[in-house]
Amino acid sequence: MISQMKLDFSQVPSDWKGYPVHYKIINQALEQIADGSITMDTRASDTSINIDSTQTPPGNYLFTVRLPSGKTLMQPFQIETDKQTTLLVPYDNSPHEWLGSQTLLGHSLNLKQYTTLLEKFSGSDPIAKAANASKMDWQFFYPQFSNKSILLYKSDMSVQQISDAFHLILSFGGQNFDRSTVAELRIGGSVKSVMLPPLSRREQHDVLSLDLYWATPDITSIDQVTIGVNLQNKRAQALLSYMKLGDIESAQKVSGPVIEEAQQMFKDKMLDLGAALAAAYLLTRTSAWTRMPLDWCDNLSNFFPYISDGAIINAHRQIVELKSEVSSNDLARIAQLLITAVDRGIPIFSAGLRLLNDDLQALKNSIEASQNSLTDPKAPVAKQLADTLKEVTVACKRVANYLRYSDFSNSFTTLTFSNEEAHKVIFTYQ
Repeated sequence: MISQMKLDFSQVPSDWKGYPVHYKIINQALEQIADGSITMDTRASDTSINIDSTQTPPGNYLFTVRLPSGKTLMQPFQIETDKQTTLLVPYDNSPHEWLGSQTLLGHSLNLKQYTTLLEKFSGSDPIAKAANASKMDWQFFYPQFSNKSILLYKSDMSVQQISDAFHLILSFGGQNFDRSTVAELRIGGSVKSVMLPPLSRREQHDVLSLDLYWATPDITSIDQVTIGVNLQNKRAQALLSYMKLGDIESAQKVSGPVIEEAQQMFKDKMLDLGAALAAAYLLTRTSAWTRMPLDWCDNLSNFFPYISDGAIINAHRQIVELKSEVSSNDLARIAQLLITAVDRGIPIFSAGLRLLNDDLQALKNSIEASQNSLTDPKAPVAKQLADTLKEVTVACKRVANYLRYSDFSNSFTTLTFSNEEAHKVIFTYQ
């Protein structure tokens, strides 16, 4: 028997209005016995959901709902025999509310794009939309660098696929804690490659998930599919939203909690590397250098040899520490860190790819300037500069090749190839 439960919210969260959010109902044994999604109208603070009395007999339950800002509301309630259940859900403002749908949508779609998708979905056949998933060929690989390309080895991550009327969700699990994964989507001859962060060691976090959205009932091109990656750590997800929107000023307005949270995530890198890297990029963008001690950055670079982002962050941190008089040894040391980053493959985050390219180009210019200032072109330092410049130039060309195919609208590095030949320039299967 299906009955209705009335939800009455003490305040309608501003980041919820007009967007579907997921809820769960949990019993006293902490088992999930119901779930679904609800959309809050801008003119109302209450709504109703259907509940199955065979699954929810009289007793005590817990209602939870996760808002787009990453905040989770939880409220206990009772179901009594022959009585309508009304649940008053309390709410207090979140400093991340203004992020709106950015966190909800996995950092791929902007508000206008998502609204357009919802309009196109309305009135179309949900079964046909879910059936589109059969046209998508997904594969997952561990990357390893070689001099010619990035080698891809089949991953052992477990993948669960869930389809609904709006999008396809792929959820991941496994023991992949210290290396990135390349998720590859094929439609026809085109390929989209997305870098995924390592999984968290924190048991209380949800599994990593990938969200796919498409705007037409019949998918014929990879460009019709937008991909979003959702970090397990929702606080780190909020930090990514600050960077995606380019609104660092807003992050600094609440700099106490945001910067302190980022520092703690960075410190806990052994537990959740993906969150630590997201936090480190935000600290870099806000110039909060004192929150990233040099030895922490060294550890981030040295403890995770399969991740290029750690070496990128370490190199940039050391660039900041350089004095006005830069020696050839300084340039060689920074160059080695950046070359190490390139040797490890493609950064997980778009912010890292941008930073890697910018620092390599700046380093190349500094080396050339140092060469031009030499009074003795045959001095030992001249050979050191020439050797360093040669390696940096090669690294610049490799990164420029990644940039040709990059989509910087996604927080996670995403490369789109129109054909298999272009894809083979970057990746090789083993």
